[in-house]
This record gives sequence, structure tokens and C-alpha cells, in this order.
Amino acid sequence: MEDLRAHRALLLVTLTGALFFRSSRAHVITEKDSILLADFVNTTGDAVFDGTLKKALAVDLQQSPFLNVISDERARQTLAMMGNRQRSASLLASGAKSPSARR
Repeated sequence: MEDLRAHRALLLVTLTGALFFRSSRAHVITEKDSILLADFVNTTGDAVFDGTLKKALAVDLQQSPFLNVISDERARQTLAMMGNRQRSASLLASGAKSPSARR
């Protein structure tokens, strides 16, 4: 009876360890990976930062050979195909989750 408990405990520990190591591996980035940038909310009160932070980050990320930055227009088209008819100019974090999950 104790042998059976020991075997079950060993099996449980082995499976838990295997699941932990499998889930904690880093995702390897390839040239096919895409990223969607949501709009930044300017909380500085300085109008010079309106829109410039997102643009600067997009320009920097586009220099990477491993990432494709999804354009705002493509994100809006994806939202439209998903049934979201709101075609606002900004794509905040709550709205950015939907088209990025569909990719």
C-alpha cells in the first residue's frame, strides 16, 4: 500500500515538474511574429508627447528583423471583420487585445 502511494507521489511530482518546465520555456521569436501597438495615454500633461511615444516605439520596433508591427489600419480592418464597427482613430489597450488575439 505504501509502495503504491510512493509511486503515485513520484508520478505526481514528475508530471508537475514536466508541466512547469514546459510552460516556463521562453517563446522563440521568428520573422513571422507580429506585434500590435496600442495607443499610449499621455499622463504627463505635456502635449508634445501626444502620439509621439507610439510613433517612436513603432519606428524602433520596425528596425528589428524579428518583428512585424501591425499598422493601425490593418488592426481597424481586423476589428471590422470581427464585427466591431467602431472605427476610431485610437486603439487603446482594451481594443488592441481583440485583433492581436485573432492573429
